[in-house]
Amino acid sequence: RKRKALNDPISVIVDSSNICNLNCIMCHRSMSFYKEPEKKFLKPDILERIYSQVKPMLLSFGGLIGEPLMNRDISKLVRTASNNDSKSLMTTNGHLLDEATANELIDSGIHLIKVSVEAATQETYQKIRQNENFNRVINNIKRFGDIEEKKRNQRNALRLEYVIQKE
Repeated sequence: RKRKALNDPISVIVDSSNICNLNCIMCHRSMSFYKEPEKKFLKPDILERIYSQVKPMLLSFGGLIGEPLMNRDISKLVRTASNNDSKSLMTTNGHLLDEATANELIDSGIHLIKVSVEAATQETYQKIRQNENFNRVINNIKRFGDIEEKKRNQRNALRLEYVIQKE
C-alpha cells in the first residue's frame, strides 16, 4: 500500500554509494572491524519513489557511508532533486570532481558541494588520505569554482570542510 508522510521533512539524507575511492585514517573503513560491503548505488528510479512519498526542501547526498561521486548516476540524482524543487548538496573528497563531472553537476542543478580536504599541505594530506594527491583535489576545487562562475555568473556552490586531527 502506498504511503505518504503527513508532513514533508525539511531535509533528507541519502547515500548515493556505499563505496569509497580513498582509505583515510579517520574513516571507519580503516578500522580493523570494518568489512567491505557489497557495492550498492542509489538508482534514479528509487529516488523518484522516495520523492513520491516525501518532498524535502533539501536533499543531501551523504558521504557518510560512501563517496557520492562513485555513483555514475549522480547527475541524474541531482536532476531528480532539482525537478522536485529540492536543493541538493553533497560532501565529497573531491578526487572525482573532474571537469566533466563538475559541468554535469552544475547543469543538473547542484546547490552546494562540500569538499572535505583535511589538510593544507601535500605532506599532511598524504598522511591523512593515505598517499593521495592533494594538488589534484585543489585543482578540481578551483576548476569547479571557475566553471560555476562561468555558467551561473556566481561562485557560491562550493565549500571546504575538514576534520581537525593531530596530523
